[in-house]
Amino acid sequence: MNRFSLRSALVGLLAVIMIGMAAPAYAQKRVALVVGNNDYRSVPKLLKAVNDARTMGDTLKQLGFQVMVAENQNRQQFSQSLLAFDNAVGPGDTAFFFYAGHGFEIAGQNYL
Repeated sequence: MNRFSLRSALVGLLAVIMIGMAAPAYAQKRVALVVGNNDYRSVPKLLKAVNDARTMGDTLKQLGFQVMVAENQNRQQFSQSLLAFDNAVGPGDTAFFFYAGHGFEIAGQNYL
């Protein structure tokens, strides 16, 4: 893992721990969507985003999360994964989202 990837994983893990500590006692379940994208058509491909997402997914599973995994998805597939994640989370549940891949800004709007 390069320095940036390790830092991202550590920040994500810290967030999971903080969410776990702050979660109400009545939480029904823990659900996570873990996304890793290496493959892109119009921007440079990445080498380690999918590996970072897999590492985070394994960590979340050890913490008792039901983990939904999305790797190298196109826009339509990513939208479907987000919708499935939204449908999997109910009132009182703990939800966690992790993304490893390119993010960019166009005209002041940020995109994954």
